[in-house]
Amino acid sequence: MTRLIVAALVWSLAAVSGCAVGPDYRPAPMAAPEAWQAAGETSNSALADSRNGEDAAALARWWTWFDDATLNALIDTALAQNLDVRAAQARIHAARGERRAALAGVGPQVGVSAGSQRLQNPMPGLAPGLTFSLHEIGFDARWELDLFGRQKRRVEAADAVVAASQAELDGARTALCAELARSYWELRATDAQIALTHEAVELHSRDAQHAKRLASAGVGTREAALGTDSQLAVAQSRLAEQQLARGVAQRQIERLLAVEPGQLTTSLATRATVLPQFAPRLLLTPTAVLRNRPDIQRAERQLAAATALKGAAMADMYPRVSLAMFFGLRNTALSGLMTLASKSWSAGGSVLQPLFDHGRLRAMVDVNDAHIERAMVEYERATLTALHETEDALALWLTAERERDAQALALTDHEAILALVMHRQRQGLAGAQEVIGTQLAVLAARGELRHSESRVTGATIAVLKALGAGITRDDNGPVMVGLAGDARPAGPRAALPTADANAYRPH
Repeated sequence: MTRLIVAALVWSLAAVSGCAVGPDYRPAPMAAPEAWQAAGETSNSALADSRNGEDAAALARWWTWFDDATLNALIDTALAQNLDVRAAQARIHAARGERRAALAGVGPQVGVSAGSQRLQNPMPGLAPGLTFSLHEIGFDARWELDLFGRQKRRVEAADAVVAASQAELDGARTALCAELARSYWELRATDAQIALTHEAVELHSRDAQHAKRLASAGVGTREAALGTDSQLAVAQSRLAEQQLARGVAQRQIERLLAVEPGQLTTSLATRATVLPQFAPRLLLTPTAVLRNRPDIQRAERQLAAATALKGAAMADMYPRVSLAMFFGLRNTALSGLMTLASKSWSAGGSVLQPLFDHGRLRAMVDVNDAHIERAMVEYERATLTALHETEDALALWLTAERERDAQALALTDHEAILALVMHRQRQGLAGAQEVIGTQLAVLAARGELRHSESRVTGATIAVLKALGAGITRDDNGPVMVGLAGDARPAGPRAALPTADANAYRPH
């Protein structure tokens, strides 16, 4: 009968052990502007159709849209070798280990124990003056019943920390892909500028030689010849600066790939490259961007972890109920310990209620309140930063596109002028210096167009980074806990999850 009562008590305590004190974290639906402000300033179709772009998965490998095999290989290598990514992966492994440790504290702990002790007068009321030795070996089990959710809250916090670590890794990959693509296309743009500058140096050299011949023949002036020499020197100096800039871009790519300087010299050899020009194929709505950005996901999961840890701190103020059991062998004689007659078992329980701790437990709850407040501020900061970064990136991209279109028109005009000058030269109405000067103007216009195209490419990458593009998952699959609720436009800021800091009753 006694065993039935004990068993019923154990099952009853286990049944209520799922109850947890403290605030339950419930993220509020995200609220964001209905459309980007930049969309109202242009008729660009990509922005006009941005409301339909809700598929964040299409952004996962956005760099393949450039259709450049070298860039694809570089990014694949960087995702495997980059030191920031590897450090973020290590933090995920640590967070998963801490979660397993927290989860292990929920169930019973079983171990093997052995000991020997000398006892004197252990039972003064039953056998006073008794002295004997006690030897034992067996299984020792302990179980702290999680009646008020202390361990449950710690597991919740560990889950949130794992998800925050995954979001940190996603953020590192997003930044890596954007930075590597930007550096790669800066290098290719510099290659294109170097090719144009080589042509300009050759034209300036021809111009200088022609000016010297005219000066020697008495037709031209010495000042004109010196002027052409000066222009040649400026072009040669510009070429040296561009070659230096190319080396800096190559070092940056090598740093992102975590390789030694000069290791990519062959694979990044100079080649003729036309910078790809395309509008981002998918522009998410503001609400979708807030859900897709890894920095917001990380801040949201950190807020969830802080809320769960407050519940654990509150549970420390409640009683702790523990059960203990021993099953094994006990004997007063070491020689008879391993006999069947030494079989023994014991079971019991204990309750510990904190009474006076100088306010330490209450102070820990206050500390976690402060952590929640800080996490909420960081969440709001991440939300506002995402909105502003995306708006700025879109505005920069639209401006760069307009500048590129203007430079393309300017180049068309310069090429038309060159055609007219060449026609006049064939008729004997224009000299060689006028033709060379017009050719140099065309080269300068081409250089400006290449520069504006480079700005468009860089701005396109900035837009994709602001959208949270470039997120790839591990083979284990995503561990990120998505933001709850359907997003509905409700203003310029995201509604923040709230938690009742005074909810001390068990749920």
